[in-house]
Amino acid sequence: MVPVPITSDANKQSQATNMVKLLEQHDSIIMDPFLAYCVFAMQSGTMDRIKIAVMGHFSAESISAAKTLLWSKCNTEIIGPEQKHKNTSNRSKADADVDDILRALTQLDGNMPTVVICAMDLVMV
Repeated sequence: MVPVPITSDANKQSQATNMVKLLEQHDSIIMDPFLAYCVFAMQSGTMDRIKIAVMGHFSAESISAAKTLLWSKCNTEIIGPEQKHKNTSNRSKADADVDDILRALTQLDGNMPTVVICAMDLVMV
């Protein structure tokens, strides 16, 4: 039997922080579990099914943060300006943001940045 090294929470956090700093230096790399799930799911799922899955799994805050990150890293000449939404009686902000994100990812097609996920975030997807 091979012993498995025990990694402390502080060490895990330090590794994740170092990875984020490295990725921030590269404009064509995005690290986000929500976006990673969407990009992967778009390979075989329909937009409606992806939307149902992410709305049931990710928080409104995660969706909003992913949208802001996507628009900060991508060419707005391709995806258009970021639309700001609010909750209404007909539709939640998160619902509208998911539509915007999926539309943008579809429009990016050949100009898609590299979307990665931190190993520590795999539990989120």
